Amino acid sequence: MYEDLVGEGWDNPQELRKEYKPNKEKERVIDGMIMVTASLKRDLDAKVSEVKQHFLAEEGTPPNADTYALSKGPSLEFNLTRSGNVLPGEIKGREHFGFLDGISQPILEGWEDKQLKEKEPKPVKPGMIVCGHEGDKMDQPSWAKDGSFSLFSRTSSNSFQNFRSEFMEANAINAPFTHGHRKPAEKLAAYLMGIWKNGTSVDESPHDDSNEELFKSNNFDYAPIQEHNKCPFAAHTRKMRPQADLERDHAVIIRRGIPCGDELSAEEITDGKTSKDRGLLFVCYQSDIRDGFNFLTTRWASNHHFPDRKAKFLEGQGPGIDAFVGQRLDHHPERSIRLPGDDHADPLKLESWVIQRGGDYFFVPSISTLQNELTGPGIFDQKKLARVREEDE
Repeated sequence: MYEDLVGEGWDNPQELRKEYKPNKEKERVIDGMIMVTASLKRDLDAKVSEVKQHFLAEEGTPPNADTYALSKGPSLEFNLTRSGNVLPGEIKGREHFGFLDGISQPILEGWEDKQLKEKEPKPVKPGMIVCGHEGDKMDQPSWAKDGSFSLFSRTSSNSFQNFRSEFMEANAINAPFTHGHRKPAEKLAAYLMGIWKNGTSVDESPHDDSNEELFKSNNFDYAPIQEHNKCPFAAHTRKMRPQADLERDHAVIIRRGIPCGDELSAEEITDGKTSKDRGLLFVCYQSDIRDGFNFLTTRWASNHHFPDRKAKFLEGQGPGIDAFVGQRLDHHPERSIRLPGDDHADPLKLESWVIQRGGDYFFVPSISTLQNELTGPGIFDQKKLARVREEDE
């Protein structure tokens, strides 16, 4: 992933944490990831201790997560731990910028029975997410069936308070579409993200976020595609899934994220400065990372001219970059985005709110592969795996 971030992508290598960079021998420092989640912290801590004992304890040590003898030759090392936590109270389910997270996931064709509304995105082939199924073009070995390639990344920002207040308030007064609005700063933030903070799409409700029926609605497609009177062409949600701009989805991911770091303190809010490191632990799944996360971030988010063929509506200029995940290096053209209301106006200059700290690619095998192929003496025994799959079916 490091090579993709700094070679093909436009992430600054100086901002990436050393844990995610190759060592002096150009070898990966991280070879695998174990993800543990729980609703209660005590349950989480207990499970993490149990997992560590399983891999680190001397063979034959009685189960005791608090005291156990370390093996002289453990099967692996835990060289990095990252912890996330859901934000409290009314902001539960949101990330540090304040937006509801995790909505508008792709629906897998034939796997989910959901009655779609007129403008909701059509289901995608399950093989775009899960290996070995219709839509998977990678021709992986049989043991990879029902697995998925995952990406983990850690982003951070020291500008959450600036985003929430200073930048929005300073720029909202100059945005033509906010004139007369009761919350101009929140409207500007919504136009950059593509949704209001409660999850309401600006394409369905560009001026108001009070209709509870629209809080998590996915019934929109950004049509007509030759205008952006409601949702900006380069809004984050539109960049990541342009819908009507494409005949079909060809780059989709299933994603999850959890904030890391505490909510802003009263002192930070008063001072208008963020003093602690905060960010997002992000994971996504796809059958082909090249056509998934990599494509979305490099070809769309950071591409000033995507969605395509919009320049004739924008005084010959492109829509701009994704205000959140689009990346620019110092020698690149400045970060900017074109907004609705006055296509003759100059683009809005953006700050860099999200900093990529690194991450890595992994493969998540199916349970049957874990049980029958990745443990014991039969590792990668293709005939055995085929027989097990026939028995399961």
